[in-house]
Amino acid sequence: MVTLQSLNLDYRYSENKSFDNNDVETTRNLTHTSSLTLPFRFTNDFSGSFTLRSQNGIRLSGIKLNTEVFENQYTGGISLSYNLHMTEPIKLPDFWPFMGALIKIEQALRITNALNVTFVANNTSGNEQITQLFTNDTIFDYSLWRNVEGNLKITNQWFSDKSELVVDKDYWAISLKAGLTASF
Repeated sequence: MVTLQSLNLDYRYSENKSFDNNDVETTRNLTHTSSLTLPFRFTNDFSGSFTLRSQNGIRLSGIKLNTEVFENQYTGGISLSYNLHMTEPIKLPDFWPFMGALIKIEQALRITNALNVTFVANNTSGNEQITQLFTNDTIFDYSLWRNVEGNLKITNQWFSDKSELVVDKDYWAISLKAGLTASF
């Protein structure tokens, strides 16, 4: 059974103006930003969140603010996390020097996978540019006795750029990040 934890909504509006030395308006930026976050939980160890975000803006510039740039960005994503806590005793081999001793090692493993899609559409003086970015992050966090922590992050991205002015560009990227921290 899915338990919805909360619903977070946010909306912001901003308007910024720039003036020259003669007190004539040279640029005006109008921005609407909204976001929605919906965290959910399947069990105590399995949870996630769903997010949506949009940002729409207009930038006016030039003489009498006659140049318009429309910027629209939409992002959606889902994140899933699984926590595994291991506290069962480990029995060592029955030969010397271990003699079948039991060791209790507190360990935790957290696996998170996040998929995000970003769509951007810009229009400058009739020239439209559309970009799409798909990002998948997989993160492994491991802790041992709360003193040793290790992590591994694998990011896979696909980017597509469609523009009326240039040839379409597509690329794949993958990155790996690893870390280890020991504190005593």
